[in-house]
Amino acid sequence: MHDHGLDVEVKKVLVDCTFIESAARPKKKEEICIEAINEVGEQEQVVTVNKEYSNDPDALWGKNGSGFHFGFKSTFSTSKDGIILGVTLDPANVYDGHLFQPVLVKTPLAVGAEVYTDIGFASSENDKWLSEYGLINFISKKQKPKHKDADTITFNKLLSKARFPVERTFGS
Repeated sequence: MHDHGLDVEVKKVLVDCTFIESAARPKKKEEICIEAINEVGEQEQVVTVNKEYSNDPDALWGKNGSGFHFGFKSTFSTSKDGIILGVTLDPANVYDGHLFQPVLVKTPLAVGAEVYTDIGFASSENDKWLSEYGLINFISKKQKPKHKDADTITFNKLLSKARFPVERTFGS
C-alpha cells in the first residue's frame, strides 16, 4: 500500500489462509521400460523410468479439515472491516505457521496493533516475533483434547467472533 502512495497504519489486523485449487490436473505418470538383451546377445535387464508431472510445477498437495487440495495456499491480512492489506501465495503444502510473518511484513501495522488469527498460526516462534515488534498477540490457543481449560475455550470463542471479517472476506 505504501508503494502506491497510501500511508495507512492499522491498529487491528486479522490473518487467515485459504486454498486456491490449481487449474492444472495433479498428474504423475510413470512409464517403465525394460530391455532384456544387450548388443552381444546376452540377456541383460535395464530399467528406465520416464516420469511426467503436472503442467503446474509449483502447485503441490495440501490438507485441511475438508480434505486434500492440489494447488496453492494464499495467506492474507485484512483490516477489521475486511479490507485486504497484505497477501502471500505459496504451495499448498506449506505449514500455516511459516506463512504468518511474511504476510504481516507486507501489512502496514501501527506499533501496538492487535493481531488476530486462528490456531493454525499458533507457535512459540510467532508469539516471540509479535512481542519483538511490539504487536499484541491474539492468536487462538492450542489445547490438548483431554485437558481442555474453560478459560482457553472462552478466549478462543471470543477471538472467533472478532475474526469474523477475515472469514467473510473469502467465504471460508
